Amino acid sequence: LNRALDFVLKLLQGVVDVLLNVVEFGIKAIGGVLKLLEYIPFVGGAIKKMNDETRESIQLEKDKAALIEKNRSNIVAFATIDKNISELKVKSMQKELYTEEQRLEFLKQANQLAIDKLKLQQDALKEELRIAEAEAARNKNSAEVNDKIAQLKADIIRAEQEYFNSVKENQEKINSFIAEEAAARKAADDARIAKQKEWADL
Repeated sequence: LNRALDFVLKLLQGVVDVLLNVVEFGIKAIGGVLKLLEYIPFVGGAIKKMNDETRESIQLEKDKAALIEKNRSNIVAFATIDKNISELKVKSMQKELYTEEQRLEFLKQANQLAIDKLKLQQDALKEELRIAEAEAARNKNSAEVNDKIAQLKADIIRAEQEYFNSVKENQEKINSFIAEEAAARKAADDARIAKQKEWADL
């Protein structure tokens, strides 16, 4: 009985594969015919325009699917980035475990990860805007579409402002870190010199 079922399943799989190949061949053949029709006098221009619109529509759907997948993967990527940033910031404060140079490098790495995350967010918004504008051009503008495009443009502006603010704040953090470490070293040196002078006066 099991052998019979396996045989039937393999047979069905073979039939499905053949049908898929036929369909794929048929689609390619139709596409080839439509491409040739572009060269027919008088009507070739109209057919080419139709073919171009069809190709643009197919590409647009592929781009939308790719953006959805990218946004899905970014959810995990952003969570990982946030985790790494937190770990690096903690390590940058652990004076008893790491040297000043190491802790400064941890801080720089955390800052760079934050910048990278904002850049990824910007790129996703820009791609979403590009797709929205392409859809608007194909389907004619509507109040809803125009509102979405305006909102995306505003989101991009805010994201860019957040990016520049983050770059500025991160540099300020680095400068503050360097200044605090220098002050700490000076205080330690002053204390050591004062102690040596105290011993010398005895």
